[in-house]
Amino acid sequence: MKNFVQSGRMLTLTAPSGGVASGDGVMVGSVFGVAAFDAAEGAEVEVATEGVFSLKKTTGAAWIVGQPVFWNASAGEAATSGDLQIGVAVAAAGSSAAIGLVKLDPKPVVPAAAIADLAGGADLATAVAKINVILAALRTTKAVATS
Repeated sequence: MKNFVQSGRMLTLTAPSGGVASGDGVMVGSVFGVAAFDAAEGAEVEVATEGVFSLKKTTGAAWIVGQPVFWNASAGEAATSGDLQIGVAVAAAGSSAAIGLVKLDPKPVVPAAAIADLAGGADLATAVAKINVILAALRTTKAVATS
């Protein structure tokens, strides 16, 4: 197939503000992965988008096997709710645990709360930002055309 580019299991992204360390979660738009190496802000970094990873977890909530796991971009941690569903828990984790095991889902899902927030009277800039995140997630799953 002459138009095949790559499997997509590893992607090259631009490291976000503050840079990343090897093993950190990296979210760029609706693309989530785990950094393969340290990278300074603005530098290219390879991220794994599939597999099972030990990720920093928000304390205060327990996880059960199969529970959806989200990325909380502001905290830089996996959580039971957040900006983008990144996968599922593959091991139970207590509420005091700082680490959780997550099987990454190569088709991230925008949480319904992001859509519901739009009905709550969001200002225009916030609404546009949320709509762009939703559209990016839909494009990732090929539910919406990219052009």
